[in-house]
Amino acid sequence: HHQKAGGGVIRRVVQQLEQSGLVARKSKTSGRVITARGKKFVAEALK
Repeated sequence: HHQKAGGGVIRRVVQQLEQSGLVARKSKTSGRVITARGKKFVAEALK
């Protein structure tokens, strides 16, 4: 099952990920990339 999420909710989550250092802006016009810290966090969560 899935349901559409409001853009504001998604935007806020991505902003929080940026603030915590798990993702970073690639450039002003491009999207975001997961940082080394974010990769480590995901790897630990999957253990």
